[in-house]
Amino acid sequence: MAGCTPILKDPSGHFWILGVLDSGILTTTYYPFTVSVQANPILISPLNSTLWQLSADNTGHIVSTYLPTLPKGGVVRPYIPMLSPGFLTYALGVNPAGYVQTTSSAVTLPDTVPYPFDITMSIYGNGNLNPPVICPVCANATVTVSADLSCWCCGCASFVRPEDTTIVVILSE
Repeated sequence: MAGCTPILKDPSGHFWILGVLDSGILTTTYYPFTVSVQANPILISPLNSTLWQLSADNTGHIVSTYLPTLPKGGVVRPYIPMLSPGFLTYALGVNPAGYVQTTSSAVTLPDTVPYPFDITMSIYGNGNLNPPVICPVCANATVTVSADLSCWCCGCASFVRPEDTTIVVILSE
């Protein structure tokens, strides 16, 4: 199962990693690194199709802000798949009033990373690189980087080009 690691930006320009406990309670952890992509995730309420952008306040509390229209280049998702420390899967969604909520989920997006057939190298870091690789499209999910530098974003459910991410590769001859 794949889970995303959303990163929220606060008004001061600091970043917070959004997590979920085994009980389904959401957590935020201060993230001391600078993230080059700074858009916060946008969720859509499935009941009335309202858009809500997630962010953090200066103390790390989760804030949802109503969006009357989708910003240019914005990516909307019905939920963010998350994985707890005990490997329980949750879907982070938003209700029509903008309250974030977690729901226990048997399936997250995506179930697997679809590697091309000719790739046999293992996943490098299992998505836990420090600092993480950030997707330039959805701007909030860590990207799973394989040893061949193929980058899979769990938020977009697609491959992104390594040169479009925050990945830094040092090659020696």
